[in-house]
Amino acid sequence: MIKALLFTSFLYTSLTTAIADVFYVEEIVNRGIGLKKTGARKTVNKVYIKGQRQRIRFQIETSKKGAKALRHKGMVIDGSTILQLDQLRLIKIDHTEHVFSQESLPPPKKLKAANSDMYPRTGKKSSLSPADPDRKIKFRTRVFEDTTRVAGVLCRRFAAEMTARHYKPGTKMIRRENRYLYQAWIADGFPGYRDLEYFQEIQELKTSFPSFLRGGIGVRVQNEIDDYDKLRQEINTLGGFHMQSVLKVFTTQGGQKEKSVFALTRTVKSISNSDLPDSLFDVSGESIRKNQ
Repeated sequence: MIKALLFTSFLYTSLTTAIADVFYVEEIVNRGIGLKKTGARKTVNKVYIKGQRQRIRFQIETSKKGAKALRHKGMVIDGSTILQLDQLRLIKIDHTEHVFSQESLPPPKKLKAANSDMYPRTGKKSSLSPADPDRKIKFRTRVFEDTTRVAGVLCRRFAAEMTARHYKPGTKMIRRENRYLYQAWIADGFPGYRDLEYFQEIQELKTSFPSFLRGGIGVRVQNEIDDYDKLRQEINTLGGFHMQSVLKVFTTQGGQKEKSVFALTRTVKSISNSDLPDSLFDVSGESIRKNQ
């Protein structure tokens, strides 16, 4: 027990002193749901990391009808989130309304001591809730030999397929089957990668707030696709930083022919590893008011 505590303390100390500054820009294209492409939009994220703080400035480009629908759901079209791990605080900014709000970060979740799912690649314990008896998941991956450069970074290619079969409660009758195809170009040897990993480790030690850095699908699509929890967990096992990714979702129900229902692409446009100003990570220098 003492050794474990000492190791955790050593790890925590080393992580908090090893982080440098990272900045990258990514473009996410959501092609919408169904034949009518409902919810189609493009999001540009500017991600800044300094020490134990992270800022994400996001701007969503969509039609007037799409923007109205997103606002109706309570989503911000032009905003920022500031994650202050050193103060366990999250700040949300709406640049259109010139207001901000803040909230405390939730504590880290406790891992199950026994019968925990294990990540197949890393052997780490999963914090997933107990398996749904009315859902059966199959997941497989493939590694390719070819490489390519994304934003100047050399990447290797991975592909993953997950099938989620949903049964009628308490029976073996298939209600719906979803198939997810995910392809990613992943890197782990570029300047700034270790800093991204260190920040991720600190975040996992301090809070259960979902990470923006793991995998190639963001929390913004969690209400748009089924099986998001399991898919994100499995994609995280691929490791590395996903410089580019493509997610396609297909569904079959009622014995009908499989149809495409969702597609999402994500591409890192640029990435750098240089000093960032402290002023980026608080609101003291911005002309905004606190939302009541």
